[in-house]
Amino acid sequence: KPYRFSHARPKTPEFLRIYEAHVGMAQPDTRHRGERCGTYEEFSRERLPDIKSKGYTAVQLMAVPEHPLYKSFGYQVSSYFAPCSRFGEPDDFKALVDHAHSLGLQIFLDITHAHACANTEQGISAYDGTTYLFSKRINQWGTPTFDFSNEMTRRFLLANLCYWMSEFQVDGFRFDAVGNMLYTDFGRDDDFSHTGRCFYGKDGEPRGDDAGELYLCLANRLVHEIHPGAVTIAEEFSGMPGLTCPPQDGGLGFDARFAMGIPDYWEKCIVHPQDLGSMWYEMNNHRPYDRTISYVECHDQCINGDDAMIWRLLGEAMYTTMGVDQDSWNISRGLAFYKLMRLITFACSDRGYLNFMGNEFGHPEWLDAEKHAHRQWRLETDQSLKYQGLARFDRAQMEMVARRPNDFRVPVRFRFIHEDHRILAFERGSLLFVFNFHETETADGLCFAVSPGKYTALLSSDERMFAGHGNLTVPSPPDEHFTTPAADPWLGDITLYLPPMVALVLERS
Repeated sequence: KPYRFSHARPKTPEFLRIYEAHVGMAQPDTRHRGERCGTYEEFSRERLPDIKSKGYTAVQLMAVPEHPLYKSFGYQVSSYFAPCSRFGEPDDFKALVDHAHSLGLQIFLDITHAHACANTEQGISAYDGTTYLFSKRINQWGTPTFDFSNEMTRRFLLANLCYWMSEFQVDGFRFDAVGNMLYTDFGRDDDFSHTGRCFYGKDGEPRGDDAGELYLCLANRLVHEIHPGAVTIAEEFSGMPGLTCPPQDGGLGFDARFAMGIPDYWEKCIVHPQDLGSMWYEMNNHRPYDRTISYVECHDQCINGDDAMIWRLLGEAMYTTMGVDQDSWNISRGLAFYKLMRLITFACSDRGYLNFMGNEFGHPEWLDAEKHAHRQWRLETDQSLKYQGLARFDRAQMEMVARRPNDFRVPVRFRFIHEDHRILAFERGSLLFVFNFHETETADGLCFAVSPGKYTALLSSDERMFAGHGNLTVPSPPDEHFTTPAADPWLGDITLYLPPMVALVLERS
């Protein structure tokens, strides 16, 4: 008996809040965690309501198309038309999507259309004894790359998108490795830091793959014809111009691309403090028409032994010094900086924001296919640990958008910077964000120009309920700040107090 969907697709919000997850590694906390895969049914029952309660609007699922190598995290696909059997039956995945829709959550699939699994015993690689669907070029992963100049290849991949949308009612796709589809050299050994690098290699020769561009243009056109509210996101590192412009304007038609430079930037900040001017630039580094999804870290920073941002900040002290009654300079500084980096990335996000599962409460371990193939969900609810404070802070960020969506429909406006005192301030709609990145210096009597009006404190990163110290807490009723006339008649001066490593959010009325 065919599965019948009971719930319609949710509407796409203007500002996406995406929760990236892996079904198999999101199993509930049990005695046998890590010794088995989680299931579609468990994810639907346990994780989806939790994700909804945290304020996210979409779930981006990794590793759903069938793949023989579990530790590939789904990036070496063998069967493009089959949901991963490790997690359950196809109808179980349909039920997961249906349940997500009932909660108002969209489901995006992480889709791998750049290359396929190299295993010739399983899947489509040399399925007929030839490499008909694939190019002779070898990519950096040693896997076969699709030949986008082949009409049959394009039809195969387009049919795959149609299949997931019609058969399973998914709401969109995150296209993996788009840079490998746009360039004949896969974009290898190039930092794309110079104008023109998108089109010409270091030797000056043209490097764009016209066939790859054609396929992506067709793919985006098809997805949006099937479902006008669908979302397509490009994992793309070069900043190819026109990537998020509609095909009729000469673009490729993606709704957004990942701002992939931000995690790399935060890694540099953790090793050595960067100037705030470069931080402001990196948070807003995109063309006005180029829609982006920002994130502090995605699965790339959290798999196979790579270090999540909070582990880079705190290290093994996370195993011994995260009690609410414990403290140290390392923990205090690390937690404060972790909240600041997440808040400024979130506040400056253009089309949306992404979080990888567990990072919302500062999960202390990476993911691999064996020992660490799980998430310790109990950490975020343990009132004796500081993880629950980080979880509350993440919820507060999401609620900010849910309650004030109009503020996140407009871009940010720079207001103030002081490199020596490590102060940065900007507005977004009626919201004012002020950051003190200095580790020891309090900003007392901080005065700068903003849009005139009355400002009411909404959120302080230093509140005790957010694993802070309470040196700056939003009282009830909250503090009110009134601007005074400034030199510019269109602005007013505001005076604030800001302890070290603290961010304050205020609302203008």
